[in-house]
Amino acid sequence: MASLFDAFSAAPGEKAAADQVAAIQQGKGDINKTFGQGRGALTTDYAAALDPFTRNYAATGAGQTAYGNAMGANGPEGNAAALAAFLNNPGYQFQLGQGMDAVLANAARMGQLNSGNTDIDLTKFAQGLAGTSWDNYVKNLQPYLGAAGNAASGIAGVNTGLGNAMNANYTGQGQALYGADTSIGKAQAAGDMAGYNASANAIGAGLGIASDAAKIAGGR
Repeated sequence: MASLFDAFSAAPGEKAAADQVAAIQQGKGDINKTFGQGRGALTTDYAAALDPFTRNYAATGAGQTAYGNAMGANGPEGNAAALAAFLNNPGYQFQLGQGMDAVLANAARMGQLNSGNTDIDLTKFAQGLAGTSWDNYVKNLQPYLGAAGNAASGIAGVNTGLGNAMNANYTGQGQALYGADTSIGKAQAAGDMAGYNASANAIGAGLGIASDAAKIAGGR
C-alpha cells in the first residue's frame, strides 16, 4: 500500500521497473523458444516435401546418363556403354530372336536354309531392326530429361520456400526481441527517473514548507 513517504523515495519506482524488466526478460525467453520451435517445424515439414523430389531426381540419373551416352556426349566409353545397353535391352533381344527365327523358318520351307541368300536375309533383318529399335531406344530415354527437370524445379522450389519461411521467422523473432529490448530500456529509464522524481518531490516539499513558514513569519 502506497504511503505519503513513497513520494520521497525511489524504492517503489525502482522495484516496479525491475519487475517489469524481469517480466519482459521472461517474455524474451518465450519468444526465442516459440520461434525456435517454428524453425524446427519448418525444417521438418520442408524436408518431407523435398524428399519425393530428391528421390525422383536420383531415379532419373541413370536415364540421363544413358541418353547422354546414346547422343555421344560422354565420349568413347559412353558410346560403348550405350551400344551395350541397347543390344542387351530385353525388348530388342526378343524382337531380334523372333525375327531371326522367322527368317530361318521361311528359308527352311524353301529349302534354302544353308544358302547365301539366308545369310543376306538375316543380315538385312538385323540391320533394319537395329535402326528402328535404336530410334525407339533414344525416344524412350527422352522422358528422363523432362522428369529430371521437373524434379530439379521441385527441389529449387522447396528450398526457396524454406529459405523464405526461415527469413520470415528470423525477421519476426528479431522484431519481437527489438520490441522487448525497447520496453526494457523504457522500464529501466523509468526506474532511473524514480530517484530524480523522489528528489524533486522532496525539494518541492521543502520549498513549500519554507514558503509557508515565511508567510507565517511575515504575518506576525
